[in-house]
Amino acid sequence: MENKTYFNKLRSLTKKKIQLEHHASNLKSYIDNNTIPKGLNIKLTPQTPGVKSIRFMKRWDDILFNCSFRLLQLLLSFSIYGYKQINSEINETFIKTPLSVTPEDMEVIQRRLSDIQRIEKQNFKAKQKKKIQTRPFKPAKFRFGRRSNFKHIKRE
Repeated sequence: MENKTYFNKLRSLTKKKIQLEHHASNLKSYIDNNTIPKGLNIKLTPQTPGVKSIRFMKRWDDILFNCSFRLLQLLLSFSIYGYKQINSEINETFIKTPLSVTPEDMEVIQRRLSDIQRIEKQNFKAKQKKKIQTRPFKPAKFRFGRRSNFKHIKRE
């Protein structure tokens, strides 16, 4: 029974490791493409009265984009930290192998773990291909005033 719990612990740690690796890879690709995922895209409009100039709105949008981008970088660093923690926990688990695990059992466990790792990576790669959007960030349109000729302005 001890072999089974040992294997289950290694399996769950391996799955967590692959999940964090995938998450960090996604975040890194968003950063490399200079895009923001939908969940981190901050779309707020200023609630100040009066007419807002183009310069003001451009600065507003730039600040929101930078906030989203910094949150993305924070998530990436947290994912990398978690990945390193899981990796060290896996190494400790391998070092502290129970006495009941024979070398033959250990070989079987490692083979099964490598199969699980390969399958999980394939699943995450397929999921990643579907998920990543490569559209650049487009801020929300805004209005200058009720009676103005300039109803909508797009960021260039």
